[in-house]
Amino acid sequence: MQKEYEQELQYQVFECMQRNIEENLFERLLQEIQKNNSIYTLDQYEKVLKKHLPNEVRDMYVQYVKNGAARTADRKAYKYLMSYLKKITKEDLL
Repeated sequence: MQKEYEQELQYQVFECMQRNIEENLFERLLQEIQKNNSIYTLDQYEKVLKKHLPNEVRDMYVQYVKNGAARTADRKAYKYLMSYLKKITKEDLL
């Protein structure tokens, strides 16, 4: 039951985000991503958002890496965070 509820909620969030893109409501889309605190969702919409809100996208990635580095204790997790550092340092997010 709980899993079904989570899937339904995730689907509703996805639909809301798709509508925001279709209506060119990029700031609203970013706010929804921030509210849900989902780096995975940000990854999905990065190409669209960084065209309109590059500084905000970069800042979300920076915050994710900072928070992750503070909680991480193993090499595998640090390696994973490095992929986000590479995203941040790309010219299109600087």
